[in-house]
Amino acid sequence: MAEFLGPRSARAAALSNTDIKSLSHIVQYNTASADTEGGLPNIHPAFASGQDDFLATLATQGVMDKTYYQALNFCQSATRENGIDYALTNYNNGRRVDALLVTPDVRQTYQIAAQAGYPVIIIPAGINATTGMPFGLALMGTAWSETELVRWASAIEDFGRVQGEEFTSIESVRVVGEGVDTALLPYPILQENYVR
Repeated sequence: MAEFLGPRSARAAALSNTDIKSLSHIVQYNTASADTEGGLPNIHPAFASGQDDFLATLATQGVMDKTYYQALNFCQSATRENGIDYALTNYNNGRRVDALLVTPDVRQTYQIAAQAGYPVIIIPAGINATTGMPFGLALMGTAWSETELVRWASAIEDFGRVQGEEFTSIESVRVVGEGVDTALLPYPILQENYVR
């Protein structure tokens, strides 16, 4: 998170179309607009924890020291070769899979991709009947797999439209490919189940 206070901060300061030119400005704006921007905990359902990540970033003061780089190396190793890449290449006795289908309702799922620096795409799936909030499915892939993830996301969306199904919960989403009905949650996507 310290990166937000380095080069990105310099680019933001050079903007001419806004008065918000730093992370501090964003925090101030979010706090002043807590009802719509979630700047305070438990005000907006989409931002239950408020902006704790931004506040933690400001607390670092942009210091990128030995501890920062040790943490960075650990996060990248845990989420890349020991995380997403491992899951993609070691599914079902070493079979390679193309993408991981996960629920983004659990915050850690997209954080894993973000920490790895890997792509993630979220597919709209419906509205939560209890909270009224939209929910979706997320596809995670390895480095440079954006094109493949977009193809998978498109195939899953197309399948939902063809079937005319209303996805009412994450558990209700199923993908059918080549005559095989395969519940994909929380399993990786296998090539033979491609829906095109």
